Amino acid sequence: GSDLLYSTYLGGGSNDWPFALAPDGTGGVVVAGWTGSDDFPTTEGVFDGSLNGAQDAFVARLSEDGSELLYSTYLGGGVGDGAYALAPDGAGGFIVAGLTSSNDFPITGDAVDNSQRFGDAFITWLSRGLSDLIYSTYLGGRDEDCATGLVTDGMGGVVVAGFTNSGDFPTTQ
Repeated sequence: GSDLLYSTYLGGGSNDWPFALAPDGTGGVVVAGWTGSDDFPTTEGVFDGSLNGAQDAFVARLSEDGSELLYSTYLGGGVGDGAYALAPDGAGGFIVAGLTSSNDFPITGDAVDNSQRFGDAFITWLSRGLSDLIYSTYLGGRDEDCATGLVTDGMGGVVVAGFTNSGDFPTTQ
């Protein structure tokens, strides 16, 4: 804790907020959060290279020494989206979770929940190069729901934690 290994800026011309950080398995780090910058740095071939609403979630992967932006993508729909949790999937990809108010947030066809109501949590699994959605779903009820933490369970599943204001939040027996 006595030596600064590196320090860097990451962002564009507006507000950019990192909320989650995880090792990438090769010595680098991945950071996720939200941005209102339409010039947030993205890289070629990623899932989404442009801001979609007032704010989008972002996921960015930095090299081991922080000198290179390896991959960086926006993730969001037409309103407001933010990532608050991040975990590696063990195969080079990353699972990100947070809050979306966008009814056009990118959701995959096999989603557990494919309709956003007021402000729902989202869980999205991105490929190694942040180029493809492996899986993406809303999670919530009729009021605000937000995912603020997640871990992989080692068996291909994800455990998500957060908060809900929805009396009809989906639960199990």
